[in-house]
Amino acid sequence: MSFWRWSTPECRPVVSGLFGVICLVAGGSVFGAENTSNGVYTGTRSRTKGPDLQCLAEENVSVIVQDTIMLFTNSILHSFVLEFSPSPDGSFERTYISSAGHYVVIRGRIIGNLIEADVDNEPCSHHWRVKKGY
Repeated sequence: MSFWRWSTPECRPVVSGLFGVICLVAGGSVFGAENTSNGVYTGTRSRTKGPDLQCLAEENVSVIVQDTIMLFTNSILHSFVLEFSPSPDGSFERTYISSAGHYVVIRGRIIGNLIEADVDNEPCSHHWRVKKGY
């Protein structure tokens, strides 16, 4: 007679099955897990620096994150594409320089369903606060 009830021959298939399910769940969260940052974020960008005539004080902005791509849209740029590769802590930084020498620097952090970022596009600087819709 076995001391452990779960080691009896009739219980071994149940224990093996439970172990297999646990391994599948644990493995699924590591392998092939979808990017939880993916989605559509909307909110505002507020001017932190720049002249009134060239830099809007506040406007709506939307951001779409899809794996390693970030597209943002404001009143001037529509679906502007940037590479997106946040660090494990959610922080990211990206610089884009156009062929004409114009640049955009974006530094931010994504935490849960919120992106906070500072965006420099001379002569303007803005702070973004966008939230993922469900």
